[in-house]
Amino acid sequence: MNILIFDAAKYWSGGAERVYLCCKGFKERGHNVVLVCLPTSRLNLLLKDRIKVYNIYPIFDLDFFAGVKIFYLLLKHKIDVIDIHSPKFYWLGVFIGKLLNKKVFITRNVEYRKKGLKRYINKLLYYFCNGVITVSEKIKNNLIEDFGIKSNKIKVIYDAIEAKSHKKDIRAIYEIPQDAVVLSIIGRIEENKNQHIAVEVAEKLFKKGYNVYLL
Repeated sequence: MNILIFDAAKYWSGGAERVYLCCKGFKERGHNVVLVCLPTSRLNLLLKDRIKVYNIYPIFDLDFFAGVKIFYLLLKHKIDVIDIHSPKFYWLGVFIGKLLNKKVFITRNVEYRKKGLKRYINKLLYYFCNGVITVSEKIKNNLIEDFGIKSNKIKVIYDAIEAKSHKKDIRAIYEIPQDAVVLSIIGRIEENKNQHIAVEVAEKLFKKGYNVYLL
């Protein structure tokens, strides 16, 4: 299968990590993967030796010149499926993909809730795409509420992390006793990341007599 993935993350984030793992995973499973990202993206460095990477920067949602480049890529690589991870490519990806009768999916990593006229305009995106992938039930429920998308058109696929070995054990790095319970949080500190859950769990374990460390 020939898969085209769009991402417009300027900085490394959970969303960029997801794109990296998707590209790597699809490639390992024998698919031909093409990535479109910004020139400043770290994905260039990580993936340029594994897959075809193109740098396109749309100035606005329906940038004609960026659209021509994307149209050419779809034909050149005989793309079957498009997966769009960033709003900057939503309109171009969906419009050109459907024009060429390709399967188009939108991946929603964050909420981006719309109000007023923008909400009604964005309904068109979800009407024309073949499906939506979200990283949480909360985002799925918001999409259903905001845009009236049918539940069976949305698939929740949780984020993963790439396991890496360390030369030094994490307990040794932070001088944590071997019998201690270690909890870890990964992500920026903000309300919708729900870090308070880990803090509450740590507190409950501490009150039960456990030696708890929170990273």
